[in-house]
Amino acid sequence: RRRELVHAPYHAKLLELLQTKIARFGHAVLIDAHSVASRANQVHAALKDDIYLGDRDGTSNSGWLTDIVERSFREQQLKVVRNNPYKGGYITQHYGRMEEVDALQIEMRWGLYMDEENPAGALQHPNFTRMKSVLKHVCGAVVTAARAQLKF
Repeated sequence: RRRELVHAPYHAKLLELLQTKIARFGHAVLIDAHSVASRANQVHAALKDDIYLGDRDGTSNSGWLTDIVERSFREQQLKVVRNNPYKGGYITQHYGRMEEVDALQIEMRWGLYMDEENPAGALQHPNFTRMKSVLKHVCGAVVTAARAQLKF
């Protein structure tokens, strides 16, 4: 029932948006962004790095997208890891198979922008504004690189 009510409509809309961009530009960039607690869980041990990029071991994009995102985060003095423990989930794998789509998953450690013991206070955390600036920097670099790489 949940697949019918949530999953299917979400992916139908996502595919529609991608197809609209592909029709207009000939290509689309898809970034599936998440954040994650640093404490150990069933998927991973305690996280020590800041940013976890997943490109399905280089199969969800041609490489330029992962490279520019990694470089942009590193320019902001953040520790970045590729495909460990997160390789990219369904969205990255499924849509990254499309020839006209470059897809990347980003997992950002909660502690970068909030107190992990008090998530409700994230907007007041001293690093929240800094991380907004970091994300703007990364997104700007992706746009610039996409224009050059994909001839937008």
